[in-house]
Amino acid sequence: KLKPGDKLPPERQLAETLGVSRPALRQALSILEAQNIIDCRQGDGNYVLPLSQNLFNPVVMGFYMNQGNGENILEFRYILEVDIIRLVTLKISEEQILELDQIVGRMENFQTLEIRKELNNTFHFSLIKMSGNSLVAAIYDSILSLIGDQISMTQGECFYDSHKKIVDAIKTGNPDDAAKCMIEHFTSKFPNYEYYSRLNR
Repeated sequence: KLKPGDKLPPERQLAETLGVSRPALRQALSILEAQNIIDCRQGDGNYVLPLSQNLFNPVVMGFYMNQGNGENILEFRYILEVDIIRLVTLKISEEQILELDQIVGRMENFQTLEIRKELNNTFHFSLIKMSGNSLVAAIYDSILSLIGDQISMTQGECFYDSHKKIVDAIKTGNPDDAAKCMIEHFTSKFPNYEYYSRLNR
């Protein structure tokens, strides 16, 4: 019965109506948000969005249905982004460096979590596209909503500085330096991952 723009009932009421636990309800809401069916506004509630052509994303749906977690997202990103930045460093043009500089410039004075998520996704997806590999870009594009959810779990400390260091490393033209900088980016943002030391030998 709900239409685009309508607000869902409060979570407690919805859980009681559906006869499910609050954690189960939150997982379902996360799936609906990832599929662009609802918009979860912190402190305000959940709203129905207009239908989208990209309504059903099998990658994201499979992730949630198989009890995917933040560590899965981190591992995927780490494996991909640490190596892809080597390729980007070799291929990147002056125009593309300027594009990254502009994105990072906007990071210096971000106002809200939503803006931080948007800028973070824009930066990292731009790097992926600059590799020139359309297959990798398509796969990464399919999980941008998951990455946005992961960023919500971080505090945003050194947001500007950490991304600026990545761009500065790319500018050196040394793929190994750029990869080391990306490794530092992940280890500082997500310090509790236990396999960093073994991966970085």
